Amino acid sequence: MKAKYASPADEAELLLKADWTGDWFALRCSQKKTLQLVLALNNEGLRSWTPLWVRHRRMPRSNEFGKLLLPCLPSFAFLAVDDAEHAVRASKERAVPSFSVMRVMGRQVRLTDRSLQSLRKASDLDPRKTNPIKWPALGSRQKVVSGSFQGLVVVVQGRTARHCLVELEGENFPFIKMPPFLLAPIDS
Repeated sequence: MKAKYASPADEAELLLKADWTGDWFALRCSQKKTLQLVLALNNEGLRSWTPLWVRHRRMPRSNEFGKLLLPCLPSFAFLAVDDAEHAVRASKERAVPSFSVMRVMGRQVRLTDRSLQSLRKASDLDPRKTNPIKWPALGSRQKVVSGSFQGLVVVVQGRTARHCLVELEGENFPFIKMPPFLLAPIDS
C-alpha cells in the first residue's frame, strides 16, 4: 500500500470532493494506486473519494513530522455515477491510473450516499471527536462485560499502554491483559 505525505492542497482536494449526495460507483484499482486514482480523478474535475486514515509519522531522512494519508480500504475508491463516462475516457487516455467499476453477478454496483455514511464517519478526514479511553482506577473491582471471562469479577492491578492488568478476584492466577472497554464498575 503506497502511503502519501499530505500537502494541505491534497487534503483540501480530498475533503471537498466527497460532499456530493448522489449515487456512487465503487471503483477497483491497485492497492498502491488508490490515492493516486482519487487525486487524478479530482484533478480531471470529477467527484471521487476514498475513506482515509491520517497518521503522523517522521518524514524520511528528516527530523520533521508530517501527515501520512492511508486509505482505509486499499484498492477501493468511489466515483459519482454522473461522472463515470468521463472517468472511463480519462482512463483510456492514461490521464488517470487504470481502474474498473466493481461488478457483482455481471452488474455494476451502484451505492447510495446513505449506504456510504459509515465509511465517511470512519475516515479521519471526517471532523469528529474521539472519545478518550476511560481507565478504571487501580485496585477497583470491575465486572467483565464481554468475551471469555464475561460475568467474572476482577481487580485492576495495573496497566500497559493499551490494556488493564487484572487479577481474578480471590484467585492466585497471573495477571491477565484486558482492554479497558471490556470492564464495567461494580455498583457497591
